[in-house]
Amino acid sequence: MLTALELRCQGGIVGVACFAPGLCVQLVREFARGNRAAAGALQERITPLDKEIVGKLGPAGVKAAMDAVGLYGGPVRPPLGPISTADRERVSALVRGD
Repeated sequence: MLTALELRCQGGIVGVACFAPGLCVQLVREFARGNRAAAGALQERITPLDKEIVGKLGPAGVKAAMDAVGLYGGPVRPPLGPISTADRERVSALVRGD
């Protein structure tokens, strides 16, 4: 997200925002205020969530992350399948910041 903002994009489709909207909004606000150090620190928190949950697990991972933070992610629709119990636990740990 930070790179897109630096390139003057007005926004983007950010999968992490489905389960960590506060981090994403805060990054955009810090960037708009000119606080690039704070925006960079937030991007460093968001990147592992994006790579591990969105990138590796796809929609099922995003839905599991939503469930983990108290939102309703729910099941994926066919042909997609649910993630494993181990992956669900890993997602929960990631969103908790463990």
